[in-house]
Amino acid sequence: MDNEQGFSGRGAKGVLCRITAIDTVFSLGDTNLLRNGGIETPFNPSTDWTTHGTTTRSSFSHSGASSFYVNTDCYAQYIYQRWPLVENQSYFFECFVYLESNYFRSMTVEIVRDWNPGTGYALTASAISFHTIDSLTFTIWGGRSVTINDAHLTPGMWHRIGIFADVLHGRQTLYINGIPAVIVTSDTSYTAQWIIAGTVAGSCDNYARIYLDDFFLTYYDVSPYEHSSVAIAPLDSRPPVVNLFCPDSALTPGSITLRWSVRDTFWRGEPSSLRFSCCTVREAYENRDTIFVWRPPVLDCPSCTLIVAVRDSFCNWG
Repeated sequence: MDNEQGFSGRGAKGVLCRITAIDTVFSLGDTNLLRNGGIETPFNPSTDWTTHGTTTRSSFSHSGASSFYVNTDCYAQYIYQRWPLVENQSYFFECFVYLESNYFRSMTVEIVRDWNPGTGYALTASAISFHTIDSLTFTIWGGRSVTINDAHLTPGMWHRIGIFADVLHGRQTLYINGIPAVIVTSDTSYTAQWIIAGTVAGSCDNYARIYLDDFFLTYYDVSPYEHSSVAIAPLDSRPPVVNLFCPDSALTPGSITLRWSVRDTFWRGEPSSLRFSCCTVREAYENRDTIFVWRPPVLDCPSCTLIVAVRDSFCNWG
């Protein structure tokens, strides 16, 4: 496997990325992260960080936000996934980028992924939930008040998340699609952070753009992330091995009992696809067991073709 796949012209300063594939572990580090044609410098008024991978079907993709914090650092997680199609290999890694301003601390966002193995893609928009009915107001340090409103990211849609401070009114507001979701009263100078994030389940053509006004990156830290919704395990790139047992001949009308076995590390009983072809008759079925009773059509046909396809939890077909 090429551990540089999808990284042309990209890198990260002081970053250690651990890519876990089947039977293999790679480490990347000590390169430079390119932005605006060069390394980001302190007090740069604006940063446009964009990566896209429609050509190689690989990209950095932001997959949703789970929680918001006040007066803390900002951790952003990005998933790199190269969906193999015919390449017969797949992997992903998780990166956490530590964002820090040395002269201003504002409201920040923690972004985590939403792993959805049922789709086989691990790329889905997730909800932003503050676990309130409609809104919540409470008091934090120094008597400052916080107002939180529920918000939601719709799968398959683009969403813009913005954080900025209103100097005249002494208030910081986090906007989601132009709607205030979190409001914090404070006295501070103006700053803004804009995130354009979105993904479509079942597609690897995604954008992740971050606009940082009056921010600069001072430290990068990448490490495996332990979370209740995260499964740490090798990603399987090998197709299931299917052994089919069926009689050599049959008479119609009648029935044929078909059995097959599946050998795969990550097979969890996903439905099998069955296709029958007998001369001019073609039939297709989905079966959730490894046994199937088929009643061939009543016709004079010298031979029939049976195909059994099995998918594992990583969408490898065998």
